[in-house]
Amino acid sequence: MSRKIGFDEAWKSFYSSYRSEFPPGMNTKQLVIGGFKTVLKLLFLISWRNSGIEPMANAFPDYFVFREDDPN
Repeated sequence: MSRKIGFDEAWKSFYSSYRSEFPPGMNTKQLVIGGFKTVLKLLFLISWRNSGIEPMANAFPDYFVFREDDPN
């Protein structure tokens, strides 16, 4: 079950994902992998913003965070 989300909500989800991707004390391999994943997410977010296409939330289940109390 998926629903459409706004760009602001997607940006907040991206930022919280970014913060959890880079905790203190990471080694070089973890930084490279985390950086690559973050760049892909950011490119997806930018292309979504520029194209006006609503993404499918189930395509990136760990990227989109939904609140249970949200009626939409």
